[in-house]
Formats: sequence, C-alpha cells, structure tokens
Amino acid sequence: MIEGDFTFERADRAAQEIKAGGAEYLPPNTVHRGMNKGDKPVKLFVLRIKPKDKPLVLEVPAPH
Repeated sequence: MIEGDFTFERADRAAQEIKAGGAEYLPPNTVHRGMNKGDKPVKLFVLRIKPKDKPLVLEVPAPH
C-alpha cells in the first residue's frame, strides 16, 4: 500500500484494513476483493505473476 487505507477481503479470512506501508500476499486463485471505504484516494502497487496461457482475472459472483 503506497497511500491511504484499504479494506481487503478474501475467501478464507475476515476483512482486514491495510494501511500505507502495509502489504498482503495473496496465493494464486484466491477469491478476493478490495475496497476504499474512506474519503481519500488509495494508491496500490500490485505485482501479479500468472502463466501466460491463463487469464489475469476471472469474475465470480459477489458474496451475499
């Protein structure tokens, strides 16, 4: 996280707040989403490593 506060949700954990300077590792193929719930912009640095023959993103239905 470069700037701001970010709410990060993943399928196997409760939601967590990531603040500027923080980081999170996400194992491949983990369902997740992130939200800016604040009123200030968020800046993220994301590094994704995926096989060339696989899609970068796969949309899934939102949780209920």
